Amino acid sequence: MSEFIKVGVKSDFKDLRGKAIKVHDTTVAVIRIADRIYAIQDACPHMGASLADSVVGRGQVICSWHGWAYDLETGACDMARANCAKIFPVKIEGEDVLVGPAPQEEKAPEPEPEPLIEWDPDKFLKKKPEPSEES
Repeated sequence: MSEFIKVGVKSDFKDLRGKAIKVHDTTVAVIRIADRIYAIQDACPHMGASLADSVVGRGQVICSWHGWAYDLETGACDMARANCAKIFPVKIEGEDVLVGPAPQEEKAPEPEPEPLIEWDPDKFLKKKPEPSEES
């Protein structure tokens, strides 16, 4: 399923607007900014709102529900690095706009756990002297 699918012609997409289109069993928000056309997963990774119906500007789509912004080139989120949106490749052939499947995600290696800090409470906590029984 690596082929590109025609989703329309350039004039079908209005500047600074998104359009939800089914591509390869996934709904994709196709968004135009000036002469550039982008494709990003339609469901916001945060809470599932449609990104096609969201605010567009400065190379980002800003979710209309909670204001989380996603970079249209990378899918990176300004609120949480773990909440990236999938980006789909776009090709323009003449006036036709074609969208391909999202690239397979490479699983990042698990980071090494931080070493535990060992500390001696006797060095850091002063003990109160015990009262003497002579009094």
